[in-house]
Amino acid sequence: MPQTDRKKPTSFRRLVFELSVRNTLIPVLVVVSVFLLFYNLYTQHVLVRRNAELCENSCRRMQAICRSYTGYLEGLALSDMTEAVLNNGETEALYEDFYRFLNTQNYRGTFYLLDRSKALIASLNSGESNTNVNSVRRLANRAEQNGNAIMSEKTIIAISYTSNERSRAYTVVVPVVRDHEAKGFLAYRFYEQGLEAFLNAEGAQIFVLTDRNGGIIASNAEMAADALDRFVPEVTSGNHCTVRGEKYYIASKAVSGTELTLYTLSRQISFISGEGIALILLILAAALLSYLTYSRSLARRITEPVDEVLEAIQQLKTGDFTPTESITKLAEFRQIFDEYNSAIRQLDKLMETQQSLKIRQLEAQFNPHFLYNVLETLKYTIATDTEAAQDIVLRLSHLMRYAAKPAEGEVTLGEDMVYLEDYLALQKQRFLDRLQYSLGVTEEAKDAKIFRLLLQPLIENSIKYGYVARQNISVDVRCRVEGDDLVMTVEDNGGGMTDERLEEIQNALSSGVNATNCLGLFNTHQMIKLKYGDPFGLTLANREGEGLTVRVVMPFMR
Repeated sequence: MPQTDRKKPTSFRRLVFELSVRNTLIPVLVVVSVFLLFYNLYTQHVLVRRNAELCENSCRRMQAICRSYTGYLEGLALSDMTEAVLNNGETEALYEDFYRFLNTQNYRGTFYLLDRSKALIASLNSGESNTNVNSVRRLANRAEQNGNAIMSEKTIIAISYTSNERSRAYTVVVPVVRDHEAKGFLAYRFYEQGLEAFLNAEGAQIFVLTDRNGGIIASNAEMAADALDRFVPEVTSGNHCTVRGEKYYIASKAVSGTELTLYTLSRQISFISGEGIALILLILAAALLSYLTYSRSLARRITEPVDEVLEAIQQLKTGDFTPTESITKLAEFRQIFDEYNSAIRQLDKLMETQQSLKIRQLEAQFNPHFLYNVLETLKYTIATDTEAAQDIVLRLSHLMRYAAKPAEGEVTLGEDMVYLEDYLALQKQRFLDRLQYSLGVTEEAKDAKIFRLLLQPLIENSIKYGYVARQNISVDVRCRVEGDDLVMTVEDNGGGMTDERLEEIQNALSSGVNATNCLGLFNTHQMIKLKYGDPFGLTLANREGEGLTVRVVMPFMR
């Protein structure tokens, strides 16, 4: 039967993320596209309407200014004060009246008074250039030729006496008529700089104020003027125009009571243009980034409980049976964690029970070896030395009661050493002067908790295998505290072991499978590993031909 191909498994978080992208990206793109379309239409509508409102408001204010000044000039032309100035040249009262009127206005320009021969009598600008005065005289001539009518026109004036700099202006002339005859002329001049400041305050992006011929009187954009200083936009529809290749929304309105026309322009925003495409890409990029961020956040929030379960499993694999406290607010996953923690507690109890049974089993394996050796010694001693045999019996009964006590946990090293002394004394009875031993335990180490008769099988091995190579054996036992560890060593001079034998025993200790006959070493190592785990247990330092040192390391606990 052919084997079915299996795809590489994916993570739950990645699956949630991919489903989120797949099932919501198209709706999001549709929503964004519809939004951009309506935003485009709405923006155009708002800009056109706002531009028209700006034009209307600006035109209304411009009309109010022109009406105010023209009305003032007309009233002044009919006043006795003007007639008196024309007759005797006394201008002080006229200047006062000029300034009184200007103080009530938001716009300031300059006044002129000419006599019948067009000679300048008074002007607010001292030292006015002949060029600027001539433009007023020319306009006064036109007013006289047209039957003493009010005349206005665009004027180019000099703005510097030391250079050829010129600027635009708008001049209005009102004739002073007596008996159907012009006795003089009053004029007012609107400067472009003042008009720019006034119209800029309305907020239009671009404004252009023109005369009846399209000549520009004031504008805040030089690009609006053609070679003849006129504004002639290319209108493509009712509210759209093109100026030098740029597209604008345009609104225009005639200033009532004058020959002026005001235009306001706002730059078009089209998503088809370069700027529009850049705006679309920017919005789409922002939307996509926000969407991906949201999807990742959503996937993370959904999979957080799953991640907690995986962390709990990893914790369990390390041998840590501590219950896991979940931070999730989802009832279903809280129930999973409650059940998981309940199972962990039961498993921990089961492991503890199993560990205790294994340790008891290992402890029990000491007794046959120990008992066999002692009884062998007693057998020969009874026949030769009754008093020594009695001592053996007493020490043996002492040890048997100690070993047979119900398991109540561990004992102190100091307590265990008392019974270990009995064990070595029994071995001394057997081997007499052929056995020498010493016990060395620091005061701090005596309080350490250990298994009962932990070192007995190690000493037994030293004696048992030492006599294979030597006639006289010396066993040295040392116990001390090093940092947080209890270190115990059993050193003998029994000739050690071969490298092959050492490797065999070390493999058994590391693998946990005893394929050797060194039951004492193996059982002691397993007891410590079962109780405390890595890196505790036994290590061997072999001196082939000289002896062996067994080093036992376990946590120092009182």
